[in-house]
Amino acid sequence: MSESNAIVHFDICGPEEAGLSRFYAELLGWSVTPQGPGYALVDTPGGLRGSIVGSEAQKLAIGVQGGQHRARSRCRHAPRG
Repeated sequence: MSESNAIVHFDICGPEEAGLSRFYAELLGWSVTPQGPGYALVDTPGGLRGSIVGSEAQKLAIGVQGGQHRARSRCRHAPRG
């Protein structure tokens, strides 16, 4: 992969942000830091950064460096009731 197409960020979205955070921290050794209800920042051992977002829909968004390949997160916080 060329440097201009490098993955620079990711968002993992789904119900139960706390459960997703625990799962990825234990499985992949990620450092997950809660930032408030339904949102956490992620640092991976390889240096890639991202977030875990509480959302009704399960989605994955990947940000790619360079031109037309840039992706935007489509995650929306789930309403708290």
